[in-house]
Amino acid sequence: MTKDDYLKFCELWASANKMFNREVDKEICTLAYKALQEFELKEITVAMSRVLKRSKFAPTIADIVSEIEVMYGNDKASLEIKANEFYNAINRDFSMAKDYVCEDPRAVYAFKIAFGSLQEFGSHSVSADAFDRKAFIQAYVNAKETSYALDREKHLLKGIYHYGERVPVRFIGNVEKCKLLARKALPNKQIMLPDLQTNKPKQIGLRVEKIESTEPMDREKFLEVLGGFLSMFGAKY
Repeated sequence: MTKDDYLKFCELWASANKMFNREVDKEICTLAYKALQEFELKEITVAMSRVLKRSKFAPTIADIVSEIEVMYGNDKASLEIKANEFYNAINRDFSMAKDYVCEDPRAVYAFKIAFGSLQEFGSHSVSADAFDRKAFIQAYVNAKETSYALDREKHLLKGIYHYGERVPVRFIGNVEKCKLLARKALPNKQIMLPDLQTNKPKQIGLRVEKIESTEPMDREKFLEVLGGFLSMFGAKY
């Protein structure tokens, strides 16, 4: 919020508290304004509306912050879901040889906190998977944006071929966004991507010759044609 939002915020805060027969003076309103100043007035208004719909008590600063986190998927439950999805993605067909370009910088930061590097993670046995997952989720939930916001490699996990001219790369996240991130993270590198197109199963075409005849077919001729047709499938009549 800006200073221009102060009066509107105070009006909102006072009105919400008045619904519960609580009077708010200027000092309390100023404290609430400063505590929530990092958020936009629109965000606070939406969060306030959602809190009032379900709460039996006057809203608190903590209520508004928690609701805004839910709105943006930054509450603990949502973060745990995101962490699990990322862990499943990187654990699927894992390779220490490849660089991983990830759309989610929080996941990259948490991975480095939990494991240090792809090589370290790859050295863990399968039996440690439950512990690894728990460690990653905890690091993901506890991560603060300020910890990785300025990191130039916040979207990159380096594989063992990172320092070569040709770098095999795997994406985790939106493909088009990851392509852009890869160009920024790996300048002057020949990026080797996997085939991102879905391989469609081959269709086996059967060519059936049209019989140009208007005459009725007798039984022997019919059995001959039928036998030829079935032989195409290795079947016997």
